[in-house]
Amino acid sequence: MLTSQPSALKPATKLLDQVREVIQRKHYSRKTEKSYVGWIKRFILFHCKRHP
Repeated sequence: MLTSQPSALKPATKLLDQVREVIQRKHYSRKTEKSYVGWIKRFILFHCKRHP
């Protein structure tokens, strides 16, 4: 018997974790990953953590 949860019940992955996952899947360098994540963090903070 399968005990895995349906996709609707899985917790949402955080945005920055999703970004890191995609960057790693595309085999970008760690430095590029760090830069992109930093830009995204600054963008979010600039907009006072509000959803666009």
